[in-house]
Amino acid sequence: MAVLATIIVGEVIALILAAVVGFAVAKATDKFGANRHIREILNFNFSEEDNDLLFVFPHRARREEHEILPPIAVEDALAINNILTLLRKTGWKGRSRIRNAAALEDRDKKRNIVTLGGPKANDFTAEILEQTKKKQEHYKRYKRVFEFVQDKQNPDHWQIWRGDSPYPSADAYNVLGPDEEILDYGLVIKLSNPRDERDDPKEPRNKVLVLAGVRGIGTWAASDHLRKRIREIHERKAGRHGFRKDGDLATAIEGRYKKLDIIDTHCDVFFDIS
Repeated sequence: MAVLATIIVGEVIALILAAVVGFAVAKATDKFGANRHIREILNFNFSEEDNDLLFVFPHRARREEHEILPPIAVEDALAINNILTLLRKTGWKGRSRIRNAAALEDRDKKRNIVTLGGPKANDFTAEILEQTKKKQEHYKRYKRVFEFVQDKQNPDHWQIWRGDSPYPSADAYNVLGPDEEILDYGLVIKLSNPRDERDDPKEPRNKVLVLAGVRGIGTWAASDHLRKRIREIHERKAGRHGFRKDGDLATAIEGRYKKLDIIDTHCDVFFDIS
């Protein structure tokens, strides 16, 4: 009986050890394998002191005087959900905060941020893109590869330009039927936050992820491409010759919308920044 008890106890201990080892292997696989591409592409500078992520959405006037909260576009809300979906896969347990671009304080602008919408709609997006021109020592490889420009034929419309070449005006400006397909363009740009000044230049800085469409559909499409095809982006991201897999990047996304969904996205061009 004593021998049998010893055998049973031994088997239980072996099972416990196997479970512990299996858990450790799973955690290691999650950290260095299964979700490594998400961690490296997003690469927010989270810490024990600050594990929060701030989403900045475009200011929109309240439709009614009695409204307490400023309105947020459905496309922006869907973009926020796409980023949170990715972060949850990595085990991130921080808090998500949301700010209207018109209500940002200076201390907010130094944090890990996802800014939604182009510079016409979102002043913070405009500020970040402008900062990259002023601080070229931090962005030597980012020579304004993309910018938003007013359409000369339709001043109320905007286009994304790459160098001297514009992308076509977005279908999102046109009023189409519910079953019509709409084409829009958006940018995914990840940069070290230029507002996050550090005394030690080697110390990691917080990140800004820009998701900016010509219209809201383009912003949503950019986030949708990131969620569904982040592994493809990781594969394209250089990891040598002066570039890092977790370094900064910029890419233009073509998105197609139909029947209340983004039905397809395509990465038109990709730039390594660091």
